[in-house]
Amino acid sequence: MNSEFSFERLFGLIRKQWIENKKFYTLGALALLGMMSICMIIFWVLMDGDNYMEAFAYNLYVIGLILAGSIYGSISFSILGSKERGQYWLCFPASHTEKLITTIFFNVILFFIVYTLCFFVVKWGCQAYIENYIRTHKWASIRPMDWENGFGEAFPYIIWGYFCLQSLFILGSVYFKQFAFIKTVIFVTIIGGALSFLLAKLAINLFPNYNFYWNNLELREYHDPSNYGVYKSYALGSTLSKVLGYLLTYSWVPLFWVITWFRLKEKEI
Repeated sequence: MNSEFSFERLFGLIRKQWIENKKFYTLGALALLGMMSICMIIFWVLMDGDNYMEAFAYNLYVIGLILAGSIYGSISFSILGSKERGQYWLCFPASHTEKLITTIFFNVILFFIVYTLCFFVVKWGCQAYIENYIRTHKWASIRPMDWENGFGEAFPYIIWGYFCLQSLFILGSVYFKQFAFIKTVIFVTIIGGALSFLLAKLAINLFPNYNFYWNNLELREYHDPSNYGVYKSYALGSTLSKVLGYLLTYSWVPLFWVITWFRLKEKEI
Protein backbone atom coordinates (compact mmCIF):
# COMPACT_ATOMS: atom_id res chain seq x y z
CA MET A 1 0.00 0.00 0.00
CA ASN A 2 1.25 3.49 -0.86
CA SER A 3 1.19 6.04 1.96
CA GLU A 4 1.67 9.10 -0.27
CA PHE A 5 -1.35 11.02 -1.52
CA SER A 6 -1.87 11.27 -5.28
CA PHE A 7 -4.74 12.98 -7.10
CA GLU A 8 -4.21 10.74 -10.13
CA ARG A 9 -4.50 7.62 -7.98
CA LEU A 10 -7.51 9.12 -6.15
CA PHE A 11 -9.41 9.71 -9.39
CA GLY A 12 -8.46 6.22 -10.53
CA LEU A 13 -9.79 4.77 -7.27
CA ILE A 14 -13.06 6.70 -7.65
CA ARG A 15 -13.38 5.44 -11.22
CA LYS A 16 -12.65 1.86 -10.06
CA GLN A 17 -15.26 2.15 -7.31
CA TRP A 18 -17.87 3.34 -9.81
CA ILE A 19 -17.13 0.65 -12.39
CA GLU A 20 -17.30 -2.14 -9.79
CA ASN A 21 -20.44 -0.86 -8.08
CA LYS A 22 -22.37 1.11 -10.70
CA LYS A 23 -25.11 -1.52 -10.88
CA PHE A 24 -25.56 -1.37 -7.09
CA TYR A 25 -25.63 2.43 -7.12
CA THR A 26 -28.12 2.55 -10.01
CA LEU A 27 -30.48 0.02 -8.46
CA GLY A 28 -30.13 1.78 -5.11
CA ALA A 29 -31.08 5.13 -6.65
CA LEU A 30 -34.12 3.58 -8.36
CA ALA A 31 -35.18 1.87 -5.13
CA LEU A 32 -34.75 5.15 -3.28
CA LEU A 33 -36.87 6.96 -5.86
CA GLY A 34 -39.58 4.30 -5.61
CA MET A 35 -39.69 4.25 -1.80
CA MET A 36 -39.74 8.03 -1.66
CA SER A 37 -42.60 8.15 -4.16
CA ILE A 38 -44.64 5.69 -2.09
CA CYS A 39 -44.00 7.59 1.16
CA MET A 40 -44.76 11.01 -0.33
CA ILE A 41 -47.96 9.82 -1.98
CA ILE A 42 -49.24 8.01 1.11
CA PHE A 43 -48.20 10.39 3.89
CA TRP A 44 -48.41 13.74 2.08
CA VAL A 45 -50.81 13.53 -0.87
CA LEU A 46 -53.34 11.08 0.58
CA MET A 47 -53.11 11.54 4.36
CA ASP A 48 -52.41 15.26 4.74
CA GLY A 49 -56.05 16.15 4.20
CA ASP A 50 -57.26 19.01 2.04
CA ASN A 51 -55.11 21.57 3.89
CA TYR A 52 -51.71 20.58 2.56
CA MET A 53 -48.51 21.79 4.23
CA GLU A 54 -45.28 21.94 2.24
CA ALA A 55 -43.35 21.66 5.51
CA PHE A 56 -44.69 18.11 5.93
CA ALA A 57 -42.92 17.09 2.71
CA TYR A 58 -39.65 18.41 4.12
CA ASN A 59 -40.34 16.52 7.34
CA LEU A 60 -40.50 13.33 5.29
CA TYR A 61 -37.29 14.40 3.54
CA VAL A 62 -35.44 14.76 6.84
CA ILE A 63 -36.76 11.52 8.34
CA GLY A 64 -35.86 9.52 5.23
CA LEU A 65 -32.47 11.21 4.94
CA ILE A 66 -31.53 10.34 8.52
CA LEU A 67 -32.73 6.73 8.27
CA ALA A 68 -31.32 5.96 4.81
CA GLY A 69 -28.13 7.95 5.36
CA SER A 70 -27.39 6.26 8.67
CA ILE A 71 -27.92 2.80 7.22
CA TYR A 72 -25.87 3.64 4.14
CA GLY A 73 -23.10 5.11 6.30
CA SER A 74 -23.01 1.99 8.48
CA ILE A 75 -22.13 -0.20 5.46
CA SER A 76 -19.35 2.12 4.23
CA PHE A 77 -16.57 -0.21 5.37
CA SER A 78 -18.55 -3.44 5.56
CA ILE A 79 -15.87 -5.00 3.34
CA LEU A 80 -13.62 -5.06 6.40
CA GLY A 81 -15.96 -7.62 7.96
CA SER A 82 -14.76 -10.22 5.44
CA LYS A 83 -11.23 -11.52 5.98
CA GLU A 84 -10.33 -12.09 2.32
CA ARG A 85 -12.00 -8.98 0.90
CA GLY A 86 -10.83 -6.88 3.83
CA GLN A 87 -7.20 -7.93 3.39
CA TYR A 88 -7.44 -7.15 -0.33
CA TRP A 89 -8.89 -3.73 0.41
CA LEU A 90 -6.25 -2.88 3.03
CA CYS A 91 -3.40 -4.07 0.78
CA PHE A 92 -4.70 -2.28 -2.31
CA PRO A 93 -1.99 0.14 -3.59
CA ALA A 94 -3.62 3.38 -2.46
CA SER A 95 -3.23 5.48 0.66
CA HIS A 96 -5.74 5.42 3.51
CA THR A 97 -6.47 9.07 2.76
CA GLU A 98 -7.46 8.24 -0.82
CA LYS A 99 -9.63 5.33 0.32
CA LEU A 100 -11.36 7.48 2.92
CA ILE A 101 -11.96 10.34 0.46
CA THR A 102 -13.41 7.87 -2.05
CA THR A 103 -15.78 6.50 0.59
CA ILE A 104 -16.81 10.01 1.63
CA PHE A 105 -17.40 10.99 -2.00
CA PHE A 106 -19.77 8.08 -2.69
CA ASN A 107 -21.40 7.51 0.70
CA VAL A 108 -21.72 11.12 1.86
CA ILE A 109 -21.59 13.57 -1.04
CA LEU A 110 -23.00 11.49 -3.92
CA PHE A 111 -25.63 9.85 -1.70
CA PHE A 112 -26.84 13.24 -0.44
CA ILE A 113 -27.03 14.65 -3.99
CA VAL A 114 -28.91 11.61 -5.35
CA TYR A 115 -31.29 11.52 -2.37
CA THR A 116 -32.03 15.24 -2.67
CA LEU A 117 -32.59 15.01 -6.43
CA CYS A 118 -34.98 12.09 -5.92
CA PHE A 119 -36.85 14.11 -3.32
CA PHE A 120 -37.29 17.16 -5.54
CA VAL A 121 -38.38 15.03 -8.50
CA VAL A 122 -41.02 13.29 -6.38
CA LYS A 123 -42.02 16.52 -4.64
CA TRP A 124 -42.43 18.28 -7.99
CA GLY A 125 -44.79 15.56 -9.20
CA CYS A 126 -46.77 15.45 -5.94
CA GLN A 127 -47.05 19.22 -5.71
CA ALA A 128 -48.21 19.45 -9.32
CA TYR A 129 -50.98 16.98 -8.48
CA ILE A 130 -51.89 18.90 -5.29
CA GLU A 131 -52.05 22.25 -7.10
CA ASN A 132 -54.25 20.73 -9.79
CA TYR A 133 -56.44 19.21 -7.04
CA ILE A 134 -56.76 22.62 -5.37
CA ARG A 135 -57.90 24.23 -8.64
CA THR A 136 -60.81 21.79 -8.86
CA HIS A 137 -61.63 21.71 -5.13
CA LYS A 138 -62.12 25.21 -3.79
CA TRP A 139 -62.02 24.13 -0.12
CA ALA A 140 -58.51 22.67 -0.49
CA SER A 141 -55.35 24.70 0.07
CA ILE A 142 -51.59 24.39 0.43
CA ARG A 143 -49.43 26.31 2.88
CA PRO A 144 -45.92 27.10 1.58
CA MET A 145 -42.85 26.30 3.62
CA ASP A 146 -41.92 29.07 6.08
CA TRP A 147 -38.15 29.32 5.89
CA GLU A 148 -37.96 32.17 8.40
CA ASN A 149 -39.48 30.53 11.48
CA GLY A 150 -39.76 27.22 13.30
CA PHE A 151 -38.86 24.14 11.30
CA GLY A 152 -37.79 26.16 8.26
CA GLU A 153 -35.36 28.24 10.30
CA ALA A 154 -33.88 25.13 11.94
CA PHE A 155 -33.71 23.15 8.66
CA PRO A 156 -30.03 23.97 7.80
CA TYR A 157 -28.93 22.96 11.30
CA ILE A 158 -30.90 19.71 11.03
CA ILE A 159 -29.11 18.92 7.76
CA TRP A 160 -25.75 19.60 9.38
CA GLY A 161 -26.76 17.38 12.28
CA TYR A 162 -27.50 14.65 9.75
CA PHE A 163 -23.96 14.91 8.33
CA CYS A 164 -22.57 14.61 11.87
CA LEU A 165 -24.70 11.53 12.51
CA GLN A 166 -23.79 9.88 9.21
CA SER A 167 -20.09 10.53 9.82
CA LEU A 168 -20.48 8.81 13.17
CA PHE A 169 -22.07 5.77 11.50
CA ILE A 170 -19.21 5.68 8.98
CA LEU A 171 -16.81 5.60 11.92
CA GLY A 172 -18.88 2.81 13.46
CA SER A 173 -18.57 0.76 10.27
CA VAL A 174 -14.79 0.71 10.82
CA TYR A 175 -14.96 -0.22 14.50
CA PHE A 176 -17.63 -2.92 14.23
CA LYS A 177 -17.14 -5.81 11.81
CA GLN A 178 -20.75 -7.03 11.92
CA PHE A 179 -24.11 -5.41 12.70
CA ALA A 180 -22.41 -2.01 12.56
CA PHE A 181 -25.69 -0.09 12.36
CA ILE A 182 -27.25 -1.73 15.43
CA LYS A 183 -24.04 -1.57 17.47
CA THR A 184 -23.49 2.08 16.58
CA VAL A 185 -27.07 2.94 17.58
CA ILE A 186 -26.57 1.18 20.93
CA PHE A 187 -23.21 2.86 21.47
CA VAL A 188 -24.52 6.34 20.61
CA THR A 189 -27.60 5.84 22.81
CA ILE A 190 -25.57 4.73 25.84
CA ILE A 191 -22.78 7.30 25.51
CA GLY A 192 -25.13 10.13 24.51
CA GLY A 193 -27.52 9.35 27.36
CA ALA A 194 -24.70 9.11 29.91
CA LEU A 195 -23.12 12.40 28.79
CA SER A 196 -26.47 14.19 28.76
CA PHE A 197 -27.24 12.94 32.27
CA LEU A 198 -23.77 13.91 33.53
CA LEU A 199 -23.89 17.40 32.00
CA ALA A 200 -27.41 17.99 33.31
CA LYS A 201 -26.36 16.97 36.82
CA LEU A 202 -23.27 19.19 36.69
CA ALA A 203 -25.32 22.13 35.43
CA ILE A 204 -27.93 21.70 38.18
CA ASN A 205 -25.31 21.41 40.93
CA LEU A 206 -22.90 24.10 39.70
CA PHE A 207 -25.40 26.61 38.30
CA PRO A 208 -28.73 25.93 40.05
CA ASN A 209 -30.17 29.41 39.47
CA TYR A 210 -28.91 30.01 35.95
CA ASN A 211 -30.31 29.56 32.46
CA PHE A 212 -27.97 28.71 29.58
CA TYR A 213 -28.28 30.34 26.15
CA TRP A 214 -26.53 28.52 23.31
CA ASN A 215 -26.46 31.45 20.85
CA ASN A 216 -23.73 33.31 22.72
CA LEU A 217 -22.75 30.70 25.35
CA GLU A 218 -24.27 32.87 28.07
CA LEU A 219 -25.39 32.15 31.64
CA ARG A 220 -28.20 34.28 33.06
CA GLU A 221 -29.42 34.56 36.63
CA TYR A 222 -32.85 36.18 36.88
CA HIS A 223 -33.51 38.30 39.98
CA ASP A 224 -37.25 38.24 39.57
CA PRO A 225 -38.78 35.12 37.92
CA SER A 226 -41.77 37.20 36.86
CA ASN A 227 -39.58 39.82 35.13
CA TYR A 228 -37.19 38.26 32.64
CA GLY A 229 -35.86 41.69 31.66
CA VAL A 230 -33.82 41.95 34.88
CA TYR A 231 -30.92 39.51 35.18
CA LYS A 232 -27.20 39.05 35.70
CA SER A 233 -25.32 37.74 32.68
CA TYR A 234 -22.03 35.87 32.41
CA ALA A 235 -20.56 35.40 28.95
CA LEU A 236 -17.17 34.87 27.32
CA GLY A 237 -17.41 37.85 25.01
CA SER A 238 -18.97 38.04 21.56
CA THR A 239 -15.87 37.06 19.55
CA LEU A 240 -14.80 34.15 21.76
CA SER A 241 -18.40 32.95 22.07
CA LYS A 242 -18.81 32.91 18.29
CA VAL A 243 -15.53 31.04 17.79
CA LEU A 244 -16.39 28.42 20.41
CA GLY A 245 -19.94 28.20 19.10
CA TYR A 246 -18.72 27.50 15.56
CA LEU A 247 -16.24 24.93 16.84
CA LEU A 248 -18.85 23.13 18.93
CA THR A 249 -21.29 23.18 16.01
CA TYR A 250 -19.17 22.49 12.94
CA SER A 251 -16.16 20.51 14.17
CA TRP A 252 -17.91 17.16 14.62
CA VAL A 253 -17.86 16.03 10.97
CA PRO A 254 -14.12 16.63 10.37
CA LEU A 255 -13.39 15.20 13.83
CA PHE A 256 -15.20 11.94 13.03
CA TRP A 257 -13.44 11.75 9.65
CA VAL A 258 -10.03 12.22 11.27
CA ILE A 259 -10.77 9.50 13.85
CA THR A 260 -11.94 7.22 11.01
CA TRP A 261 -8.68 7.88 9.15
CA PHE A 262 -6.57 6.96 12.19
CA ARG A 263 -8.69 3.87 12.79
CA LEU A 264 -8.17 2.78 9.17
CA LYS A 265 -4.41 3.21 9.54
CA GLU A 266 -4.29 0.85 12.51
CA LYS A 267 -6.90 -1.59 11.16
CA GLU A 268 -5.81 -5.22 11.03
CA ILE A 269 -7.71 -8.28 9.85
